[in-house]
Amino acid sequence: MRRVLGSIGVLAIVLVGAIGVGSIIARVALGAHAIVILSNSMRPEWARGSLVYVAPEPVAALRLGQAIAYRPPSNIFNGIVVHQVVAIHRTAFGAIVKTKGLANRAPDPWAARLSGQVYHVVANIPYLGMIYIWASYWRFDVAVLATLVFVVGMVLAYRWARSDDTEQDTKASSAHAAQT
Repeated sequence: MRRVLGSIGVLAIVLVGAIGVGSIIARVALGAHAIVILSNSMRPEWARGSLVYVAPEPVAALRLGQAIAYRPPSNIFNGIVVHQVVAIHRTAFGAIVKTKGLANRAPDPWAARLSGQVYHVVANIPYLGMIYIWASYWRFDVAVLATLVFVVGMVLAYRWARSDDTEQDTKASSAHAAQT
């Protein structure tokens, strides 16, 4: 049982470390940001809880069928929407785009005016964002949750290592007692 708990602790440490290192590499190398998909509007491509990385590109490079992350004009969701571009009207000031979730029957009811840069999806890690969603239900900050997972993992790994030492000491004592 202790080995199982220790293995879970080590796995939690590795997972938290990999997420952190991956996020840093994505931000530095690509200028990418991590976004959690909060609905199923982009199924089957990305389900609720997927963690997607988005990187900036000029609006002039925008193309049909591309998945982009942006704030809707009315911002009724008070957040960022990740949807597919279904129509583009280029203007001297940028572009006016219509978007649609893959699972939605109709396009979004708004047209977004975009200029400068737009963020497009470059990578996806399915369901990893569920940690963030669960943390928000529990009113945890993600940093607090990651720290908690790390500390629990360290404690379990320490106990696992200690239990192995205790088992070896016990075996050595039994072997020594049997020889004498």
